[in-house]
Amino acid sequence: MCLACFKEEKITMTELYEVANKLDGLAYIAGGFYKDMLNGVQPKDIDVFCIAPENYQDTIDILIEYTGLEGEQKPVSYSIGIFEVIKPVVIKDRALFGQPEDMVETFDINITRVWIDSFYGLMFIDEEEEIEEQIKNKEFRATIFLDDEERTRERIERYKSYGYNCIRTEYSSAPMRGSSMVGGY
Repeated sequence: MCLACFKEEKITMTELYEVANKLDGLAYIAGGFYKDMLNGVQPKDIDVFCIAPENYQDTIDILIEYTGLEGEQKPVSYSIGIFEVIKPVVIKDRALFGQPEDMVETFDINITRVWIDSFYGLMFIDEEEEIEEQIKNKEFRATIFLDDEERTRERIERYKSYGYNCIRTEYSSAPMRGSSMVGGY
């Protein structure tokens, strides 16, 4: 059982690897968790994305069994302790599910382009050292997708409120790979 999943103590990378292994290819952990953990801060939530829509309920069941908690359905996720299982739906023509590299590469804030899965472990789209250096220096790069510019601008402001500095902004007409753009729901 994951005691940190009760939000009473910090979750560890070892526990996240354990969760990823329990998800066994059905889903993976991705997003801003790594930034928080590298800074020694308990993540407010840990996003879990399904490989395919049919994995959603199994993913929820695995996390309920692992944490010993019930959970709560939200508009785009199912919350179980610190874990947010992102509902595998399509929003604004973008799927909120898929292979880790395809999903994470389309995140709009580069320091969230990190995932843990049961096969590869901890993975980065950008160079690990570059991401860690940016996190240490409280910096990030943003990609503004023209069809979702308002949401990305809101996320840039949120990261600035965390004390981070946006060192580069680039524009894109569409996500770089796959059919998804997520991160921070």
